Amino acid sequence: MAMEQDWWKNRMAEDIYATLRRKEQSLAMYQGHSRQLWMRQCLVNWLGVVTEQLNICATAQHLAVYLLDFFLDGLEVEHSDLYLLAITCFLLAVKFEEHTKQLPRFNTLIQLLPRPAGCIPPASSISPTIPSYTIEQYISVEHAVLQYFVWELAVPVVPHFVPYYLQVMMT
Repeated sequence: MAMEQDWWKNRMAEDIYATLRRKEQSLAMYQGHSRQLWMRQCLVNWLGVVTEQLNICATAQHLAVYLLDFFLDGLEVEHSDLYLLAITCFLLAVKFEEHTKQLPRFNTLIQLLPRPAGCIPPASSISPTIPSYTIEQYISVEHAVLQYFVWELAVPVVPHFVPYYLQVMMT
C-alpha cells in the first residue's frame, strides 16, 4: 500500500506528525567535526543546482544534505572523493524520496559536476581538475554510506514537516 501523498490532510495527521517528531528527536546531533567542512558550501550549492536542474523534490535534496553532513561528520573522506560522495548521497536520497522515473543516471550527474573553480582552499596543493568517477566507485561509496547509516534512510527532514505546519496554521 502506497503512503498517501498529502498525509497532513489525513485524519491521522497528528499521529503521523508525532511519529516523525519522535524519529527526528531520536537522531544524533550534527557535530560539524568534519575536516572537509570548508567544502560543505560548495557541495550543498552543487546539490541545490542539480536538484533544480533535474526537477527533484526538496525532500530528496534535504535528505541528500543530511546524509552528506553526517557521513562527513563521522568519517574521513579524501578530497578527490567529495563530489563522488555528494553524487552518492543525492542518488540515495532520490531513490528513497522520488518516483523511479525521476532517478537521474549516474553519467548525467557526472556531466553536471562543477568545473574547477572556487572550491579549493588557498595555498592548496590540491589541483583544480574536473573529477571523473566510475560506476564501480559509485557502487562502493553507496555501499559504504548505506553501511554507515545501517541502511536506515528514513530520516525526517524539514520538507516532511512544512505541509503539516502550513495546514495547522490555516485551520
